[in-house]
Amino acid sequence: MENPVYDPAYFDAPTLYEAKRLMFPGDPEKFEERWNGDTAFLRDMLIRELQPKVGDLLLDYGCGIGRIAREMCLLGCNVIGVESSAVCRRYAVEYVNQPGHFLAVSPEEFDLLNRKGLKCDLGCAFWTLQHCAAPAADIERISRGLKTLSRLLIANARSRRMVPVRTAEGKSELFDDHVDLWQLLGLHFGLHNTITYPYGLGLKPEEYLLRGYCKTI
Repeated sequence: MENPVYDPAYFDAPTLYEAKRLMFPGDPEKFEERWNGDTAFLRDMLIRELQPKVGDLLLDYGCGIGRIAREMCLLGCNVIGVESSAVCRRYAVEYVNQPGHFLAVSPEEFDLLNRKGLKCDLGCAFWTLQHCAAPAADIERISRGLKTLSRLLIANARSRRMVPVRTAEGKSELFDDHVDLWQLLGLHFGLHNTITYPYGLGLKPEEYLLRGYCKTI
């Protein structure tokens, strides 16, 4: 591909429902099953791996419309969702519907809060880093926003990157720049656990991966 340009509006769906559908394209009849199954699996793994306590502050990096944030707020956590799409941030406030326990901010706003001393107790980034234009910067931001020895849970494609771009011809598509996200994560975090993605959720386990990390620096 010649001269691809990052397309930040790729996930700016016109409705909340269409924003949800962007996460699980394909057969619309299986959408709710995939949405519910994947959400429940990630929630349960987050609880198992990170062991959140009531009142903990969770960093949900790339929160989208807030499906994981909503689950964790209902369990008694406070959640700060970092999301580059202003459209998704608005949807997240509506979908999570937990005023006083959920805040949706841009990466730049999160940087400002971090400089003022904000540090989160634990973090997650599900299906996010594979889409980021500058993953090294995003991983550094996550690291800065977590307390030392905080746990972090990551879900991504095993090797393929899917960066939303607009081509020179004006076509919108997902582009693989072959950046090794797992290598970048290893610069800031110690690997704690690797979890095989299960069959039955609409994703092939050989193509996707869930990993737990600990902030060591």
